[in-house]
Amino acid sequence: MDYPVIYNGAEIGRCTLEEQGLYWVVTCHCQAVSEQVERLYSGREKLGVLVPGAEGLSLKRRISKSSCRALPPENGQFSLAPADVWESWTGEILGQKMPQGLSRRDAAGQTLRFPYSPDEPCPCPPLFCLFSVAEHFWQLRLDGAGQPVFS
Repeated sequence: MDYPVIYNGAEIGRCTLEEQGLYWVVTCHCQAVSEQVERLYSGREKLGVLVPGAEGLSLKRRISKSSCRALPPENGQFSLAPADVWESWTGEILGQKMPQGLSRRDAAGQTLRFPYSPDEPCPCPPLFCLFSVAEHFWQLRLDGAGQPVFS
């Protein structure tokens, strides 16, 4: 069985999933997308760390079927981020340094969150017009290319 590997809504590689008795053999090859250590996920289940090489990132792993209920992937794809999980994030948006926040990737891009207090200013005042407030967080939406989405 052959599946795509998705990052920020785009296919960046392929994974094959092979049954061998009581085990799954996962073989993955994809392009490097950042300088960070990247992990392969099926839904919320972490399958392993992708190893950098001359042709991008790769992983080959044998996993017991009884220990991993996330295989084969329900949504027909693997990804570099767990489904619906917020991760720590730091970086810049449009050249503006941002404070530490949280990030969640999905098929359409990425959502960034920063703590909200009515007594405190926006985390990045020059980009105030790009933020919304949701669920007690300042929220900023990015498209698949990492550019802000005006809402």
